[in-house]
Order: sequence, then C-alpha cells, then structure tokens
Amino acid sequence: MRRILIVMLLLSSAETMAVERCKLDPISGPHATLVVYRYRLFLGSGRRASIYLDDRQVCSLSNGRYLIIEIPEGNHRLRSSDDKHGGVEQNFLPGQVLYYRVHIEATSSFQVKDFWVLDSVPESRASDELRTLHPQEGETKSIPTVAQAES
Repeated sequence: MRRILIVMLLLSSAETMAVERCKLDPISGPHATLVVYRYRLFLGSGRRASIYLDDRQVCSLSNGRYLIIEIPEGNHRLRSSDDKHGGVEQNFLPGQVLYYRVHIEATSSFQVKDFWVLDSVPESRASDELRTLHPQEGETKSIPTVAQAES
C-alpha cells in the first residue's frame, strides 16, 4: 500500500511539473495582436497565471515568460485567472498591437490569499520589460512592434 501511495505521488507531481501547451487557434485574416507577459518575481514564482480569452483558458503563463495571442477583430474579453480583478473587454481592431502584464497582488497585508491582475501597459514600458523575458514554452512567434503591424 505504501509503494502505491509513493508511485501515485510521483506521478501526480510529474503531471504538475509537465509543460502545458497553450491552446491558441491559428488566425487567418485581419487580427489584433496581444502580447501578455509576466516579469520574473519571487512572489508567486511557483504558480502559473492562467490567461483567458472570452472565458476560455488559452494558457498558464510561467514566471518570466511572454505569450503572443492573435485574435480576430471584434469585441473580446481578456482576463487573468481571477475574473474580479484586472482584465479588459474592448473592441480589438485589425493591426493593433497591445501589451498586457499579469502580476500577483495580495488582498491585504494581513491575508495570505492573493490574486492575479492583468494590466494594460504602454509599448515603451513593455518593450523595456520584455527584453529580459523568454517566450512561453511552445511560443514560436516573435514579439511584434507597432512598425511591423502597420506595414
């Protein structure tokens, strides 16, 4: 019985350590490009930040990583794992390049519970912060710039 328990624990920890591929459908035609990133911090480093597009989980973002999401034009909702804190719902236009940072915040200084917040970031700040980050596992697209999006 003890061996079975040890094997079960090892298998479950291997599953949680396995890299989860992001679920992004390829887009053809006009689309907006969203760069969602999480800068490297010790706080919350062992946890992943889930990213949702239209209430469908597309990825669990690792510490110090970024993800590029191409979405068709139109009204969409982008949020982190906590739908009450942070997120955006807007009409995305073709050729737009937008940057969002996800980070962890404590509910108060006396509580241990915390939540993920998704904030819009200006391109100038995002480009500085993205220099030290790496693509999320499985990410193959390069970070777009506004000049690339307009051409």
